[in-house]
Amino acid sequence: MSCSFLLLPAQTLAQDLLQTILLQYQDYEERFAAVEKKEDISGQGFTLIEDQCFLVQLSWRQIIVFRGR
Repeated sequence: MSCSFLLLPAQTLAQDLLQTILLQYQDYEERFAAVEKKEDISGQGFTLIEDQCFLVQLSWRQIIVFRGR
């Protein structure tokens, strides 16, 4: 019985990891942007830990207030 391994250069592995992280972050951003009401939180894969009120600045012109009540 023989085993063969494909050894990839560290740079290739790092690029693959970076691409995976980037895709996961883009998914997070899309899910976060879809939250408009408290009821949307769990539907986007987030967990409400406690009721809070905080500002989210999406750009220098837009500010959204999330209220947890």
